[in-house]
Amino acid sequence: MKHLILIAAVLLCSFASYSQAKQSAQSDSAKIRQLLREEAKPVYIKAYTDIHTLLSEISLAKKGLMKKSDVVDHYNNTVGAVMGQKETFEAVDKRVTNDGDAYIEAVTLREMARLGYQHAAELSYKHKQ
Repeated sequence: MKHLILIAAVLLCSFASYSQAKQSAQSDSAKIRQLLREEAKPVYIKAYTDIHTLLSEISLAKKGLMKKSDVVDHYNNTVGAVMGQKETFEAVDKRVTNDGDAYIEAVTLREMARLGYQHAAELSYKHKQ
């Protein structure tokens, strides 16, 4: 009986340590994500600016205040490499309107991943010296 109580006590202590370690790891992970998001801020700002500029240009082109071909060219020269090249104004309008927010999030997350790998490589290099 004493052994069972001792085993239960050890398990409770282990579980408490595990829970604390898990909470600490989650907290550290959240801090790292926040730091990476902050470092990726310039990429987010550029993506946001590109998409919202295109949305404004689409609106202007629909009103006849801008050439639709200029909007298509601007799209292909900015976000087209990631979102896919388009040949028509209608295709650009649909793509930017439907997927603009996803584009902003995707390029930001891609930059965060790149930065994470860069930091890992730097730590690995320091560790090997």
